[in-house]
Amino acid sequence: MTSEPTGDLLRLASWWQEYRPRGERNIAWILDPADASTAEMAVNSAVDSGSTVIALLALGDSEAARAVVSSRARVTPAQVRDQPADMSDLEWMSQVAAIRDARADETAQTSDQAIAACAAALAAATKRATPVVFDGLIAHAAAMTAGEFNASWLPASSSTDPAVTLAQEHWNARPGVDLHSRGNDDLGIRAVFALLDLVED
Repeated sequence: MTSEPTGDLLRLASWWQEYRPRGERNIAWILDPADASTAEMAVNSAVDSGSTVIALLALGDSEAARAVVSSRARVTPAQVRDQPADMSDLEWMSQVAAIRDARADETAQTSDQAIAACAAALAAATKRATPVVFDGLIAHAAAMTAGEFNASWLPASSSTDPAVTLAQEHWNARPGVDLHSRGNDDLGIRAVFALLDLVED
């Protein structure tokens, strides 16, 4: 590296320097954990094996995840569900209604297995003092269920999904990179690690 990092790169480097637990950066990927128990075991096994950062990626979409964001961020269901060009007005209204119903039913949010699994992964990583880079709507919803956002959790990328954007704004948590991605692949997380390669000691 020929010069000192500045701007967003400096912010990312500072985050890693503050929360890296020790030594080299060893990444453990946790993809779409099946349930809370499996997610917790995966994190503990990774840390016990020498991993120093967790990459948590939860693909997919769900009314429950959007309902969590709507409820915690105190916005309407319509604000967390965008309308892609290929989605009809009727389909959009149907999805907003489903989010509204899920928001009204707290059990529908707390019993969602995917959200619970990601929440367990985040909690386990925090308990083991291991930072997490995460992406995906479900992982963002899981972070919102924690009650208080942990600064060692880093949202990977900015997003075109309004629910993800609202979640990040609710925590005032700036993402690692500004890709405006949909969060339905690992691009954002890999971009964060690629930038850390530039600044890591």
